[in-house]
Amino acid sequence: MNFISKSDSAVFVSAPPTLSKIDGIPLIKASTRIAEADNSAFSGRTVLCVGGRILLYPAYRQIVEDAGGKFLSFHSGADMSLIDLHKLLQNTDMVICSIDCIRHEAYFVTKRYCEHFSKPCVILDRSRITTFYNGIRMLKNFQ
Repeated sequence: MNFISKSDSAVFVSAPPTLSKIDGIPLIKASTRIAEADNSAFSGRTVLCVGGRILLYPAYRQIVEDAGGKFLSFHSGADMSLIDLHKLLQNTDMVICSIDCIRHEAYFVTKRYCEHFSKPCVILDRSRITTFYNGIRMLKNFQ
């Protein structure tokens, strides 16, 4: 069941009663339960992971690729600038952002960009594999 709604500035998944949000963007917690979506709805789409733990990126990549998508990442270390983040945001279909392991500037750039350009986005409360998996399942509900 899709819970998609449109607002004046963005398209976000409307939450079931137990799902938290940050300014209209779903906040995925490790305990969030999300119904499985059809894998074909994810085929060929790119997912940008902003933040999170670099050591978990191989597992994140595997989850996205198993769902038929292409994995992109931005970790706001010293080697990547916010200009790089803007370029990645322009070239991706969906965004997943971990708020426990990210520079504030990168978080706000990502949040504003997704709101302004109606880019599907979910925010993760923790950089865990199970939380990331639930975030990907939520993104698969975007059509």
